[in-house]
Amino acid sequence: WSSDVCSSDLRYVLFGFMSIGSLVFAEATFGWGPMQAILEENGNFAHLCNIDDGQPYEEACPEQTNRIVSISTTTSTLMIFAPLWGFIVDRKGPLLGLCIMTVFVWSGIALLVMAMFRPGVDSTSTFDGLLYVSLAVLTFASSFSSILQIHVGIVFDHPVKTQRVISVLNTLFDAGALTYLGLYQITNIGNGVEPGFVSLGYLALSVFTYSGAIISWRWILREKESKEAEGVVEGMDLITKEAESKNSINDGDGDDESVASHGTHKSEGSICSRAPVDQLRTRMFILHAISFGIIGGRNQFVLATANDFLAYLGDDNLTY
Repeated sequence: WSSDVCSSDLRYVLFGFMSIGSLVFAEATFGWGPMQAILEENGNFAHLCNIDDGQPYEEACPEQTNRIVSISTTTSTLMIFAPLWGFIVDRKGPLLGLCIMTVFVWSGIALLVMAMFRPGVDSTSTFDGLLYVSLAVLTFASSFSSILQIHVGIVFDHPVKTQRVISVLNTLFDAGALTYLGLYQITNIGNGVEPGFVSLGYLALSVFTYSGAIISWRWILREKESKEAEGVVEGMDLITKEAESKNSINDGDGDDESVASHGTHKSEGSICSRAPVDQLRTRMFILHAISFGIIGGRNQFVLATANDFLAYLGDDNLTY
């Protein structure tokens, strides 16, 4: 991925598209609260409120709120499939992984659009059930995005640039939890924007973002393959061997003499440059998995019980 292999402009274009994806789409599902408010105001699952025939829907009821909260609580467990997506990217390449993630994003938001346009007080005439499928595939996309961030960084030939790109994408990924808050604010501009049209614009932005990412990444691969065919790349085997040697040292597999010769101590070190399958074998991954499990489980417990607890205290008129 040296500058002789592909244009730096293309790499920055890819980085730009993936930055938008990380900020606006990748982790949006983790900021579920504002989306819950949007769905309640839109009347999704309103049929659970036992509204009398001919009566307009006015405000959310506890049954409706609990059902909407259960969407996030249920689908968040699908993050356990992340190792599978890492295996696919490791074996088939990041471009295929990006294409699969794009299908997840587009289909998830498309289902959200359908549910937004077809809420209702009648359970037989609503698409509310699609919200479960929508959030499920968007959760899959979130897992894919966290894996592809590493590969976007590897496209850059300089170690410092690689680390910076990965750090920026990770930061934007975390900030993406505020996405639904932004959508909620848009629905309340002036007299309010129809949530269905907001979600439709959200879908259009995703088409632009991930189409650009796929095209730019494909151009990078074609340019790389073309220049390799012309013999521009030389000594790649040596570079690969050196990288494998460093990974071996970081894994702790090298002997003391090898470690001493490289001037490196045995440690976990940075695992971002390793293949996803190799990353699963590190202590760092196990530590993060345990930490995420504890924090995620705690957050989901609070999210699922906060409404009932506040109602028990006498505050059942929740606002956002």
